[in-house]
Amino acid sequence: MKCASCQTENGTGAKFCRGCGASLAMRMATIVLGAPEPGPDPEATHDPRPVRGERAPSRGGASAAFRTVAWVLGFVGVMGIAGGGYYAYQQAEVKRVAEEKAAAEAAKRAEEAKQAEDARKAEEARKVEEARQADEARKAEEERQAREKEEAAKRQAESARLAKEKAQVEAAQRAAAQAAQSAAAAEASRRAGEAQNRAAQAQQPQKPQQPSVAPALLSTPANTDRCKGLKGLQLVECKLRSLN
Repeated sequence: MKCASCQTENGTGAKFCRGCGASLAMRMATIVLGAPEPGPDPEATHDPRPVRGERAPSRGGASAAFRTVAWVLGFVGVMGIAGGGYYAYQQAEVKRVAEEKAAAEAAKRAEEAKQAEDARKAEEARKVEEARQADEARKAEEERQAREKEEAAKRQAESARLAKEKAQVEAAQRAAAQAAQSAAAAEASRRAGEAQNRAAQAQQPQKPQQPSVAPALLSTPANTDRCKGLKGLQLVECKLRSLN
């Protein structure tokens, strides 16, 4: 970069001229703003020694004003560049924050969607489990009712069997009682007949006595052997058959 005052070539990024020490901000403002470059400073190129017969020009008037304007323009240019950079930084920061916010919102929505999907799956699994448990409970209840019905049928069958056996026993007892009564009645009738016969014989003339047939039959070995080993009702029936 050339110095606007002495046209000395300076390195890039230099802030002051290495030839005259002037500030290079004016040169930067000229490049940024597109203003026409000022010509070389007459004081820098003019020989300060006066020519014989001439008066030396006074220093400090126009040169100081030009330097002030150049400094102000340079400052304004630098501030403009800084302001533009700051504005660009602000816009980039706003964009970055907006992108981060959008990404965070998208991640939040994705997480909420994932949680909703997990909740839906958990609800479906819960419903399936409840249905399975209800089906198992229904099957267990059906099995319990079937067992109760089977046990009730067994109890009824057992009660019917016991009632039948009881009825048979009672019938046998009634039959035995009736047979005993019949046997007793027959025995009483026989004894009454024998008594009547003895009474009739006592009234008739004495004849040679003949042995009674019934006692003989009861005391015969055949009758004794026929009813041997019998007890209760069977013994009574056997004796009745023997009497008949």
